[in-house]
Amino acid sequence: MELCSVKVGVPLTNIFPVKNYHDEIDTNDDMDVLILKALEQIVQLADDRLEDNESY
Repeated sequence: MELCSVKVGVPLTNIFPVKNYHDEIDTNDDMDVLILKALEQIVQLADDRLEDNESY
């Protein structure tokens, strides 16, 4: 994650590693909660950015 942050220029706090279920049939509730939490944070960051842009 640190290498990705440096190469792409994105702060570590904005990197959300998630599991890819592409090859799996069964899901894992514990993993799903982490994925949904990451999505919630991404949406909140996007909403904050939109609100910042509206003030200009």
